[in-house]
Amino acid sequence: MRLRKDLRRGIDPAVKRRAEEQSPANTFKAVALELLAILRKSSLVGVNPPPEAAEVVERTIQPHRKRKARRREPISAETINTMQRRLETHVFPYTGGTDVSALTGPDLLSVLRRIESRGTFELAHRVRSICSRVLRYARATGRKCEDVAADLIGLLIPVEPEHMAAIVEPIQIGQLLRAMSGYAGEPLTRLAMNLVPYIFPRPIEFRTMEWSHITSMVQLLSGGFPGGG
Repeated sequence: MRLRKDLRRGIDPAVKRRAEEQSPANTFKAVALELLAILRKSSLVGVNPPPEAAEVVERTIQPHRKRKARRREPISAETINTMQRRLETHVFPYTGGTDVSALTGPDLLSVLRRIESRGTFELAHRVRSICSRVLRYARATGRKCEDVAADLIGLLIPVEPEHMAAIVEPIQIGQLLRAMSGYAGEPLTRLAMNLVPYIFPRPIEFRTMEWSHITSMVQLLSGGFPGGG
């Protein structure tokens, strides 16, 4: 019925449908800001994501390749702010006003090549990853688009991995342990320094440990086993 009315008024239904799809809410910038707002809402410390946001976020940020399931740490506010800053600096001025359904691989590649031209190759990879998140979110929320950022994997200048410095000499390890033992700063930090040499966890693992983890480690260090005699 509506199609007949449009035809009688001289309106091409196909043209009208494309115009409706390419609304201001479907521009790359609008979709990206929408995603960032949801990520901020879903990553509030001590608050579970709202049901309507949790499912969309999970489908959006899950990796393409199948990996072993693991607990996902919430995205920090600092990380979300960094994502927005990179989009505002490197992407929005060039493709922010483009409808996600009209965004092409060459469009995005030209943006990333501009970043590479400054010698910031790792940044180009990170921006591509952010754009991929935005486009996957767009698809998850019903926008008609493709994740053209995924097609650019392998086309960017590779980044040579940098090996982190490590202490491997026994004498230097002893110097490190003595320095940690002699730390005279905050009491809580001193306690952490006393515990770290026994388990050497990653910083994020140490900061997110639960009390049950501590009691289990104490039992192990004292010669017992959790639940054992």
